[in-house]
Amino acid sequence: MNHITRVTWQGYLCLFWMILGLTACQTQPIEAESVATQKQTKASVSVFIATPEQLQAQQAERDALLSQTKLLPLQQYVQKHQKDPIYSETLAQVRAELAKRCAQVAIQYQPKKRNAEHLAHLTADHLETCPAVVAQFAKQLLGASSKSISQATSQATPQATPQAQSEKSEKTLSASQKSSTTSAQQKVQLQKEQLQQCHTAMRQKKQDGVMEHCLPLAEHGNANAQNLLGIFLLAKQPQQAAKWFHKAAERGLGQAQFNLGVQYVNGHGVKKSTEIASQWFQRAARQRSTGAAYNLGILYMQGRGVKKSDELGFFWFSLAIALADEQARQNHSQLPDEHDKALIIRDQLLQKLTPLQITHAQNKLEQFLSKVRITE
Repeated sequence: MNHITRVTWQGYLCLFWMILGLTACQTQPIEAESVATQKQTKASVSVFIATPEQLQAQQAERDALLSQTKLLPLQQYVQKHQKDPIYSETLAQVRAELAKRCAQVAIQYQPKKRNAEHLAHLTADHLETCPAVVAQFAKQLLGASSKSISQATSQATPQATPQAQSEKSEKTLSASQKSSTTSAQQKVQLQKEQLQQCHTAMRQKKQDGVMEHCLPLAEHGNANAQNLLGIFLLAKQPQQAAKWFHKAAERGLGQAQFNLGVQYVNGHGVKKSTEIASQWFQRAARQRSTGAAYNLGILYMQGRGVKKSDELGFFWFSLAIALADEQARQNHSQLPDEHDKALIIRDQLLQKLTPLQITHAQNKLEQFLSKVRITE
């Protein structure tokens, strides 16, 4: 039987709910073509004072979060826990790190010319995580435009005194700055509302609503919207779905990388290639995808698209087990069936390996986990 599990429409949607912070989801395996569905579970804290165990878990999660290099996981962590009093200290540290990384983004864009093209790139990459940096860039762009207009006006109207012209330019620039900041804030809020509306349309299976609320965001480079649009199109327009999954995957969204790998395994909307599928699964696994790790275990065990290796199969199944344990702990949910399946297959492989191979795989697992604790 083909052990690679598949993702249902509801499974993809559940992950999107989790991205929005509406619920916590846990992978559920299915005996079929491709990878793990998601089950909704709600994580809640009934006390406001953190227990020692909770503090220890928070510290471990914080350390792993701060050790990775992406901004989006920091923002998602803040959104997820911002209303939970027991996370107040950890949230302060994560917010400080997010601010530090946004400052680095600002430094990166400092030498770039203030034009619409650079603003578009900055907005697409960092509007969700660093809206203040985007607003400042937009303000400088508008300020430069205001200065050009002011100079042109000065040349055309020499009768204006320098002092009067200066005061007029300052007032114009100040108004532009306020307008720019307000515009950026409104854009962030509008994007959040559109994502919520996109989610609602997906849940209600309303095509007009999905096209109205998801498509504009997707076209403007929002990876979550691109992935969600791919999910919506998957059944009837798999080639279009692959296009949107690929866009989101290239932007680093782990779930989209996973979804694209599933399409390549099945040859659904793309030319079937387990080799390409394994590459996307590896990228998704680096972002803590339990399903991707499980699928890689199957591929290496069977030698499909990769060189057959019981040692690497053992490694990937071990990773799937570790990630499933971690997700269940973080989401306060039960272990998925996939955990038990990976455990059974891993133990079977264990009998085939030498002590040295087992040691190599375990060392590789420790190194891998130290880098992939938090997903996008």
